[in-house]
Amino acid sequence: MRPETCSGGTLMSLILWPNSTSERVFFAYEDQMPELFEIYDMTGRTIYSGTWIAEFDVTGLPSGIYFARGTSGDQSIVKKIEVIH
Repeated sequence: MRPETCSGGTLMSLILWPNSTSERVFFAYEDQMPELFEIYDMTGRTIYSGTWIAEFDVTGLPSGIYFARGTSGDQSIVKKIEVIH
């Protein structure tokens, strides 16, 4: 799945800011909240996997591109996060 895409029936809407970031990234959903929320790097390595979170501290991550994915049932949405230090 490409970044910033959605699959499944009804659209889920994931908003994240600021992007790019060096300290924290914040997340919000306009529609339904996902059952599973994940953050992973370009290699697919999981950085976070669990319930929905409203913010994530990226200070311990190297600069680069990461992805946030929210999944609920057969719906999934992915957004790109750029971390810069």
